Amino acid sequence: TAARLTVNSTLASELILTEVDFFGYVKQTVQEDIELPVPELTEVSKTDTSITVSVPAVTGGTAMYRIAGGAWQTSGTFTGLNCYTKYVIEAMYVGGNGYTDSLTATLEIRTERTQLPAVSGFKVVEVTENSITVTGDTVEGGTLQFRINGGSWQTSTTFADLTPGTTYTIEARYNRKNTS
Repeated sequence: TAARLTVNSTLASELILTEVDFFGYVKQTVQEDIELPVPELTEVSKTDTSITVSVPAVTGGTAMYRIAGGAWQTSGTFTGLNCYTKYVIEAMYVGGNGYTDSLTATLEIRTERTQLPAVSGFKVVEVTENSITVTGDTVEGGTLQFRINGGSWQTSTTFADLTPGTTYTIEARYNRKNTS
């Protein structure tokens, strides 16, 4: 005995099937969708410019991820990020036939700090009666700063209002950018 099965409706919460048997009798059934669980979002790895997260695989759903409210994607890896910055990552399961989408899980992750090298090219370029001007090479991810005699760090390369005949110690460092 042959039967024919027809899908009448695919609403978000139910699947209505119409079955016609060999004798022409019609039977309608309503199958409720299975609700997918909220994903268990975990951090897999991170660097100063990338984050990778994952969720366990589930039957009937595809894992989707997004960062900072951006577009959804199937990969849990995000690249091209700023160093030492907090990001909110979301994950959800998108349901297939017979399954409804899950609620969204969120996780806040901060990228790593950029590892900065020792200052290079640091030298005195000018000395006057009451000032000293220094320089140094710039580096990506860091701001070049200087200080004199253990004082406050500054980005200015010139120290003014100095006393003639005095010995000064000038230090240089790279201060990380994006340290919020």
